[in-house]
Amino acid sequence: MPNTQPRSRRSPAKQTAILDGAEELFTAQGYNAVGIDAIASRAAVSTRTLYDHFGNKEGLWRAVVDRVTGQLMRTIRTALDETLPPGFDPATGLLTFARRIVAGTFASSDFVRFRRLAAASGSAALSAATVTGSPLDLLETHMRDAIDRRELVAASAQRATSHFVGLTFLLALDLIDRSAEVSDREVDELLVDGVAAFLRAYRAGPAVDRLPGTTRPDS
Repeated sequence: MPNTQPRSRRSPAKQTAILDGAEELFTAQGYNAVGIDAIASRAAVSTRTLYDHFGNKEGLWRAVVDRVTGQLMRTIRTALDETLPPGFDPATGLLTFARRIVAGTFASSDFVRFRRLAAASGSAALSAATVTGSPLDLLETHMRDAIDRRELVAASAQRATSHFVGLTFLLALDLIDRSAEVSDREVDELLVDGVAAFLRAYRAGPAVDRLPGTTRPDS
């Protein structure tokens, strides 16, 4: 059903209620299992009102995702701008960025909500890579800057970004998910090793054996 109601006549309060109800149901039951009628009932609005605001279930899902990821994206963008400014040194900047994201963003309510939606997405598959203006796209821009300055050597900024994320954030998430008692030190050691492995593969010049500013003892 097309969205024909003028924006000026749409109630912000009803829109918020619909988004709140949809996020709660999508998270609890999964995208595929939730119908428009159930969302309208949870939000205490008519299905017509829901369609007027969001067009259809897919449009509502996208609005829920955009709301959840909006603050998360702003947080990540700020971290990137502050830790990987123009002309950044990959040996220090990448580790600082990784530590900031894992120590702060991973524990945030925005990231928890994003992961819950991702787990519930079903046929509307959601990942960091599918979000408009995704964190991967933002990080890739900074990687390309380092490649253009020959601080990193890579044929593809996209592939380098994927390798960095795999060696740091994905491994850190896996470690955190598998062990409720994992220590901050263990997670940090994983990040140090991951960034060092990335730099050995992509850094111009001699191989990197130890990152500056780390205090990890030799094993």
